[in-house]
Amino acid sequence: MEEHYEFQFFEDPLNIEDVRLDPPATCLHPIKNCHSSLLYRFIGTRMHRQRVFVKQFQAELLQVDSGERFSFRYRTDKNRLFILFCLRGDIRFATLSEKTMTVARKGYFYVSRNSPGIYNVHCRKKGTSLALAISIDPKWARRKVKNYPRLKEALNLLMESNREFGVMAHCEIDDEVSVWLRYLQLFANSKKRDFRRMLRSLVEKALTYYESLLEHRSEEPIYRVKAYIDRNFMDPYLSVQFLCGLFPFEERTLRKKFVMEFHVTPMEYLTTVRLTEAKRLIDQHGYTLANVWQAVGYNDLETFRQAYGRKIIS
Repeated sequence: MEEHYEFQFFEDPLNIEDVRLDPPATCLHPIKNCHSSLLYRFIGTRMHRQRVFVKQFQAELLQVDSGERFSFRYRTDKNRLFILFCLRGDIRFATLSEKTMTVARKGYFYVSRNSPGIYNVHCRKKGTSLALAISIDPKWARRKVKNYPRLKEALNLLMESNREFGVMAHCEIDDEVSVWLRYLQLFANSKKRDFRRMLRSLVEKALTYYESLLEHRSEEPIYRVKAYIDRNFMDPYLSVQFLCGLFPFEERTLRKKFVMEFHVTPMEYLTTVRLTEAKRLIDQHGYTLANVWQAVGYNDLETFRQAYGRKIIS
């Protein structure tokens, strides 16, 4: 089965041992039915990778035991969607240029996207870092959330952004989520079919969990900005300055918060909404370029023509 990503190390391991049949005593959660269980030894550090491959995704329980901070990299060749549960430690994810993507802290999980590329991982504290990372087929995820409108839109924005990465809100591993993980642990040494079913169920629950989170957050100011754009995209005078006059944001803060939540700037999002509506009017109602540009908020035909051409090409 195709590897969703590969690890790269700053120094070669002293040795790599296959421990699938004999997990080390330090392993906190041995998985009997994993497809791969490798123990990497470095000077002062041990990394244990237990991986399970299912048709729609790849799951990895990663445990790093180190007497000092430890860093490594991973590389992916495709646009990848991840869910990460941080069970112990404090893990910083960054781009190759060391721009921080997010910091995973004990007791939280989140959904993220990586474009093809190489990314840095830093276990920032000595001791044990433990994370369950699940790489998901984006098409499968989109099918699973089609009946959840807020999550469906959030995933579409996450996956279609042209930015290097995107991270959705971190969710606390509360009692409900702890029960999911406990059941997964109980099924870890059961039949392979049962364990894969539980793993798939965990992914589905984690995705749908976001629907209630997004509903709860819909009245926050940054979500109200987005809702205003959705309702008023045809206004040719809509701008960041105009939005800052309506909502309690300075321009820089508005851009920063909008990108954090929706993975695009307000103006990039406005352009997407306008061009998507233009395409709908052209495809479904027979509009021409000459009579659609004003209906979607553009000030002149030529600017619209260029933007629409880029959308069709992409």
